[in-house]
Amino acid sequence: MHIESVELRELRIPLVSPFTTSFSTQLERNTLVLKVSGTTDGPNGPVETVGWGECGSLSDPYYNSEYTAGARAMLREYLVPTLRKSQSDQPLTAETVGSVLHHITECRSSTSTSRSPSSCSSVR
Repeated sequence: MHIESVELRELRIPLVSPFTTSFSTQLERNTLVLKVSGTTDGPNGPVETVGWGECGSLSDPYYNSEYTAGARAMLREYLVPTLRKSQSDQPLTAETVGSVLHHITECRSSTSTSRSPSSCSSVR
């Protein structure tokens, strides 16, 4: 896939019931939704392709080290730029994304989201 545009949207989804821990009660869940548009090589030439992905980390880093703003920053500042840059070296496929991102660590939700061919995130 050749990435042409990437969109990141944050959704606030109300929970059916409150999620309470010893430090807070959450009434909604923030989710990052990722849309990647580009082209892939088809049998008759380039084919327009759109893929979607989702990163459902918690809003704050109190339960674990992953949180929405951190995942958003990791996607914008590291993952998507790395994927875009790699396009000049090799075709970007589901099989190559993991090896392209192997040097980026400790952002499990955003790297696993971006390792599917349908999801990456950043500003266009």
